[in-house]
Amino acid sequence: MKLRMVCIMAGLAALLAVGCDSAKDSAKESVIIAKEVEYDVFISNYRFASYSALDPGEIWDRENIEAPYRKEFIRMLFEKAASGAIKITDLQGNAVDSAGFPALISKSDTQRMTRPYPPYDEFDTVVNTSVEKRLIVALRFREEWTYDPHTMAISKKVLAYAPMATTVSFDDRYREVYSYPKPLFWVICDGEKNREEILTRRIIYSTAYTGDITPASNLDSLQANTYWKRFFELAYSDSIAAYTYAEGDMNNLQISGADLYAELNSSDTIRFSSGEPPVTKDTVVKNSPGVDFDFRFCEEWSFDPNTMAIYKKVNGLCPLVQEWTADTREFRGYRPLFWVYWGDVWVPYQGKLKLKKL
Repeated sequence: MKLRMVCIMAGLAALLAVGCDSAKDSAKESVIIAKEVEYDVFISNYRFASYSALDPGEIWDRENIEAPYRKEFIRMLFEKAASGAIKITDLQGNAVDSAGFPALISKSDTQRMTRPYPPYDEFDTVVNTSVEKRLIVALRFREEWTYDPHTMAISKKVLAYAPMATTVSFDDRYREVYSYPKPLFWVICDGEKNREEILTRRIIYSTAYTGDITPASNLDSLQANTYWKRFFELAYSDSIAAYTYAEGDMNNLQISGADLYAELNSSDTIRFSSGEPPVTKDTVVKNSPGVDFDFRFCEEWSFDPNTMAIYKKVNGLCPLVQEWTADTREFRGYRPLFWVYWGDVWVPYQGKLKLKKL
């Protein structure tokens, strides 16, 4: 009996050792893209509702968290920060307790006013106001990015995030004008996970690291280009499944690596003349997407109600090409190429996206 028990214990120990070694090997295989990348994500698509002809209900997942969940999350965040229940710092990284929190969310403005009695003198007064929760429209994240070189799946570890508040003014035609939001304070996400609640099943947003479109900071272009080069190589070889892009939503139609390569890479023959007497020659110019792409993520977000730490699961990635006008160099928007999925993708009101394989 003792011998049998010893054998069982030895077997369990061996299994645990194998599991630990497997986890270590998996961690070793992960490749770092960025250790402390910082970038902004809008969580309220008021901009689309104001300027887009689309029904905001149809684009709830674009740079947006559903309003009831967003409002409750912001309420909890402010409440816990005000009570000192979570770890926060100012924008310079100095720890802030409950006593110092009001200063982080308030601002002072000097306004010129007129006295309501003769001689109606004008005077300056300082008005102190607190940031309204409804004006928190974005989050600035500080994260570590790694990826699996076999699947190219990106993993994100949120190190900290900062709520960002906009201001509202009016132009000469009395239309609302929103300023680019500014960060208020940092929420540090270094504690152990106790609970996990879903914040949103699906949020889609773009992160730039090239050009002049509010690029992410601390994102090494060399590391990003290395990632994209292998990403396309595996897509062309059918080592990872690629799905064609459809305007307005994710597409579920798989495209073969050969067809994808033919679609993104082309050749043009250009005829030119040179020399005396002129000699006409044809030259072949190859067009390829290169390696400078921006990221469009489809993610699921959750959070710990005790620490307010945010956790991200990257379910899909689409490489983007920036489009600019040739003459004035004005940004026209992004040209999405295709999607790669690593997890469940939720479709508004329809459950999970059903992928159609080749």
